[in-house]
Amino acid sequence: MFKTKKSLITTAALAIMITLSGCSKGAWNDLERNPPNRGLLHEIRTSGMKDASSNGYTVQVKATDGDISIDQNETLVLEVKDSKGQVVKQFTEDMTKLFHFIIVSRDLSKFAHIHPELKDDGTFEVEHQFPFGGDFLLISEFIPAGKELTVHKQWLSVPEPTSRKSEPVVPDSSLTKTIDGIEVTLTMMPSLEELKSKQMVMLNFQLVDTATGEPIPDVEPYLGTRGHAVILDDTAERYIHVHAMDGMGSGSNVMFHTEFPVADVYKIWGQFQVDGKVIAAPFILKVQ
Repeated sequence: MFKTKKSLITTAALAIMITLSGCSKGAWNDLERNPPNRGLLHEIRTSGMKDASSNGYTVQVKATDGDISIDQNETLVLEVKDSKGQVVKQFTEDMTKLFHFIIVSRDLSKFAHIHPELKDDGTFEVEHQFPFGGDFLLISEFIPAGKELTVHKQWLSVPEPTSRKSEPVVPDSSLTKTIDGIEVTLTMMPSLEELKSKQMVMLNFQLVDTATGEPIPDVEPYLGTRGHAVILDDTAERYIHVHAMDGMGSGSNVMFHTEFPVADVYKIWGQFQVDGKVIAAPFILKVQ
């Protein structure tokens, strides 16, 4: 039964890939201007990463007790301002949350996707523990009331008491990872060997219970969809955030479509919920 279902999923995925490959460039550009609510592709390209803002909005981040320290919970306060410097206090929910906050270390070894809570004064608050010092990329996703989705990126420097060697961002030799008792295997179409920039690609994550060796019977909804995939290039300049495709994949399979903008090395974090617990499965790919 499982093999039959998997074959049907693969066939359906191929049909979608053919359809997407046949879309004109103009049609794809229109999709970017008017993104759907599901399978959403966000791509932010900035030069120099100088506290960049999007749609004229900025996000100020500070700790309630002043300086940020490592290995302890910090309460972070986030304040959103518009292009006129006015504090924004009204927001529209996106994927079940008012604010998505993604924190990634410079070497991409540490990743967090958390959700600050809106306070009465219009600021957001969230607790986070930085595991070590150094530079961290802060990505804020939110929708000001009556406006479009905004993605803001900036770097935060956390004091580092001792020197630390960064982890190299090297393509994985295996696309199977085990996270908290769940084996996650990433496959794609076109295949990894044929993966090229500026073309649509279908990503499929299969989740298996390592205790039983059986596929997870049903991946639970997470933030309004069956999964999220966050993608960064190895310099953290290019950012992509996609949601699982509605109607594609079932049971243990979760599917996404995306496009890698340039040839480079990319890290993907696939996020899924099983038995009420969210896991993030990391994969590093080289795109030609």
